[in-house]
Amino acid sequence: MVSFKSSKDDPVVAYVSKMISVPSSELPQNKRRGGALTAEEAREMGRKKRAEIARQQAIANGEDADVGAVTDALSSAAIGETETPVEETPEPDVEAEHLIGFARIFSGTLHIGDEVYVLGPKFTPANPHAAPEPQR
Repeated sequence: MVSFKSSKDDPVVAYVSKMISVPSSELPQNKRRGGALTAEEAREMGRKKRAEIARQQAIANGEDADVGAVTDALSSAAIGETETPVEETPEPDVEAEHLIGFARIFSGTLHIGDEVYVLGPKFTPANPHAAPEPQR
């Protein structure tokens, strides 16, 4: 087996085989774990279940099945809110993306924030200053 240098002073040589752009919401730290609901989602689910139960009871009692309007009005009413909500202007939904690369490191050690030179797929050592130039 071939040994390689891994000290901080050694040059870093890595082959990046694939790079993809991933939205922030798709990263593991931003995913919901185990199907746990947020407080607002739990409240909304409770409102929907209560409305469905009220509708089923109305049907069973032979009453008008359109009690949805009443249950919707009651579910949207909140205790303690006295002022009208202020309408906010919708902001453009620009989601941050992260560039993730899969690489094989042949020499050195990479750390977060390290600056590296990127050699394009058409780079040749025979003509190192040909376009495109290596970029930092």
